[in-house]
Amino acid sequence: MIQSICTVLNLDDDEIGGLYQPITGKNRKIIIYETSEGGAGTLSSIASDSDLLRRISSKALYILHYDETGKDLHDACDKSCYGCICTYYNQRNHKYFDRSAVKEFLLQMSQINALHSSFDQNVKYNEYLKTDLTSLEREVLIRLKEQNARIPSGIHKVISKDGELIAEADFYYEPKICVFINGPDHDKDYVKVDDEKKQMKLKKLGYKVLSVHHENHSSPIYLIL
Repeated sequence: MIQSICTVLNLDDDEIGGLYQPITGKNRKIIIYETSEGGAGTLSSIASDSDLLRRISSKALYILHYDETGKDLHDACDKSCYGCICTYYNQRNHKYFDRSAVKEFLLQMSQINALHSSFDQNVKYNEYLKTDLTSLEREVLIRLKEQNARIPSGIHKVISKDGELIAEADFYYEPKICVFINGPDHDKDYVKVDDEKKQMKLKKLGYKVLSVHHENHSSPIYLIL
């Protein structure tokens, strides 16, 4: 996986590290991390981008001599070789390696459609607080965090169709959920009409539309997500 990440993102081999963490009585962990102090946000971008994760998983399959369906390539080794898993540094463990052990996992990851809670919620939350939010949007975001609700996949997401601007969702969640944080201006009749038109177009495109009104934004927001 580390080799795949470095290949897809054009990183040097020493920029990404990893380790295997056995935990007695619990699921074991594979930990992947950036080696530079502070990091460049590479792993956060992977964890929040399903398309990038699919590409990395597909590349990992290829490195392990599998095609996109999980079938062996013509030059596939038996269990492991220096063309896939084996290196000089892990030679004492070569006898334990079996590339097929991770095939099903990588196949699932290569076909994933959307990410919900896998990205670093704290990183996203802190990033959003630094952006140009309205006071109401900021309050709602803080309440989402306090209620341990999902942090949005994106904010101020522009939705368009064939070059036509449909709407700008204040908060956006994968897959296809638009949340609008409506301040006092949205109580005006002509704004309500415009909002209804936008929401109707979004629903026809298959989006789920949710609204948070300024008078009840303190209610349990997580219930609508």
